[in-house]
Amino acid sequence: MSSQQEFYELLTSPCIEVTNVFPNEYVWVSWEYTEENPTTGNSVNVAVAVYVTTGAGLKLYSYLEELGESIL
Repeated sequence: MSSQQEFYELLTSPCIEVTNVFPNEYVWVSWEYTEENPTTGNSVNVAVAVYVTTGAGLKLYSYLEELGESIL
């Protein structure tokens, strides 16, 4: 870490548990997500993600159908 603000934000984050701190010229921090960590942030829309992933899968399947057995 290169700034005190970054270090403070990491220590006060409710979603992160700091496991080790190694002081040096920079501070090296070992951390892991806590169980209460929401894996989806404020900018994630699961419905849109499902729609886009499904559309991509269908498009890929259409290409695979065109290629037939030549892809094996």
